[in-house]
Amino acid sequence: MNILRKITIQNLKLNKKRSIVTTIGILLSVALITAVATMVTSFRESLIEYEKKSSGNYEYVFYDGPPFATGLPHFGHFVPGTIKDAIPRYQTMKG
Repeated sequence: MNILRKITIQNLKLNKKRSIVTTIGILLSVALITAVATMVTSFRESLIEYEKKSSGNYEYVFYDGPPFATGLPHFGHFVPGTIKDAIPRYQTMKG
C-alpha cells in the first residue's frame, strides 16, 4: 500500500498543473450536472402545479411492456417495476 501511495504522490507532484485542472474540471462537471438535475426537477414540478391549477388534478401513467420478454428476470426488470410501484403508492399515501 505504501508503494501505491508513493507512486500516486510522485505522479501528482510531477503533473501538478494537470491534476489541478482535472480536479477543477470534475468539480465543474458535478456542479453542472447538479444544476441541470435541479432545473429539470423544478420544471417538472412547475408543470405538475400548472396542470393541477388548470384542470384540478394530475395523474401518473406508466406504460408496461410484456413481463420478462427477453428471458430470465434481471436487475433491469426489477428496478423499473419497483419505481413503478413506489411512486403510485407514495402518491396514494400522500393523498
